Amino acid sequence: MNRYSSGDPVPVTIITGYLGSGKTTLLNALLAGGHGLRVAVIQNEFGEIAVDNDLILGLEEEMITLANGCACCTARGDIIDAVEQLLDGPVRFDRIAIETSGIATPGPVVMTLATHGDAGERFVLDGVVALADGANIARELEHAPEAADQLAYADLIVLNKQDLASPDVLLAAERLIRAINPSAPIERTAYARMAPELVLDVGGFDLRRVESLLGGLYNGELPAVRHERGIRSVAIQSGLGVNTARFEEWMEMLLHTHHGDIYRVKGVLNVAEHARRYVVQAVHGLWSHQFGSMWGFSARNSRIVVIGRELDERSLRDSFGACLE
Repeated sequence: MNRYSSGDPVPVTIITGYLGSGKTTLLNALLAGGHGLRVAVIQNEFGEIAVDNDLILGLEEEMITLANGCACCTARGDIIDAVEQLLDGPVRFDRIAIETSGIATPGPVVMTLATHGDAGERFVLDGVVALADGANIARELEHAPEAADQLAYADLIVLNKQDLASPDVLLAAERLIRAINPSAPIERTAYARMAPELVLDVGGFDLRRVESLLGGLYNGELPAVRHERGIRSVAIQSGLGVNTARFEEWMEMLLHTHHGDIYRVKGVLNVAEHARRYVVQAVHGLWSHQFGSMWGFSARNSRIVVIGRELDERSLRDSFGACLE
């Protein structure tokens, strides 16, 4: 995990997860760890203190600075105000982590950061890390739609508390998670013990990493999709070439028609007239694309995953099929 120079935008990681999933434990480790980075943690909470008391000066403090150069502050208003307060301060932070409320979807925070005028200049959205309680995630998904939303946005899923769940329960939890989000890597942990670089260097919005992930994601059959609290994933694979003009029209139509209900789209596509992979991803109504690495001798298979609410799989497959040639 590298330090960023003074001219680079500061990577921002969103950490989400339902109540009791282990966000506090993970953030304490980031604040107290000997990783050599200056990390700032923003608690996007209302009336809560989300780090252990021994890391807090008092409930009335707006910001505290720790001896290792890390800092923790509360954001009781606009999240951008808190980010800019850190960026304008005397300390140059290497990373910023934002903890979302355990009972809220991270979508508004993602969109706020992704669309702000300073995005890409002063800060860059690195990714969304979602924690899940391995022993209780099945019950939470049944009763709390926010828990499913948190998983749907994730670029990395931390299946925590593996010490409190049997292997069968953990496998069942992974199947439920995969039904919602088939593309995010899952890391099993106890006590939220994670290497800092796995949390603070996710690269979820780096199209090169999207290409690398989807390029090796599927071996044979695509994972079965399943309806879960209205959220589902639709994964499509084809060996045919994609017409970029028709595909871009399809993406615009998809994001417009399902405005607010498309959480993530990630794809690596075969464009017949190009020797490079066409890499695409979207979050809510925003999407981006670029040509990635050369296909070389590998099979030129297009792979795309759409995660959203109340998706019609047949319609998606048929409409995407119209982009093929």
